[in-house]
Order: sequence, then C-alpha cells, then structure tokens
Amino acid sequence: MSQKFIRLTDVRSRYGLSKSTIYDLIAKGNFPAPVHIGRSALWSVDLLERHDDALLAASQAEVNHG
Repeated sequence: MSQKFIRLTDVRSRYGLSKSTIYDLIAKGNFPAPVHIGRSALWSVDLLERHDDALLAASQAEVNHG
C-alpha cells in the first residue's frame, strides 16, 4: 500500500491554519512534522488522520469528564 502525502497548501486548507501557526505547533510538538523530499515539505495523510483521531478522543474525554 502506498502512502499518500499532501503539501503545505493542502494542510493549511484542511485545518484553516497559517503557515507560521502550523510550524509553531510543530515546534511545540502539537502537530505532525512533514517529511522533506528535495525542497518539498510533505505531510503523510495517514499521520494527519491519526493526529485528528487523537484530538477528537482528547476532546471527547474532556467533555465526558468535565
């Protein structure tokens, strides 16, 4: 199975975040880092989906436990 990757413009559209916010979150360990292929920074769609799942689980746990 081949892994799919997306560029920064797609990551920005997906999350509604600016480039600087995305890189700030990466620096703080709160967002998946890209892989660099040549001069391109690419994000694994699978890794982003796992990140989304973790955020959703944390949000649901907070709602359920006040």
